[in-house]
Amino acid sequence: MLTAPQLAEWEAYNELEPIGAVRNDYMLGQLSAIVINLVSQIYKAKGSTPTTVKTEEFIPWWPRTKVRKGKRVQSPEDIKEIFRQLKANMEAGKKRDETNETR
Repeated sequence: MLTAPQLAEWEAYNELEPIGAVRNDYMLGQLSAIVINLVSQIYKAKGSTPTTVKTEEFIPWWPRTKVRKGKRVQSPEDIKEIFRQLKANMEAGKKRDETNETR
């Protein structure tokens, strides 16, 4: 059984590092990578090397947010970084698709 202070510590820890949410992201990323790699292996062009993707390519990266008066606050820089990364991932996917189409 947890004492009240121990429970408060776990709640504070969960605010900083969500328990379970990160694991779900990882498991979904792993499943997505497996499916993409299998489909790539099955439908590859004859004599070509199939495209392989890593689990990390499917896991969103969110910068840590600041906590102010019990509410999470993202700075404009954090939001810009999120969109920069989304754009970079989309461009990388387009390049990968173009490369596969030419094979």
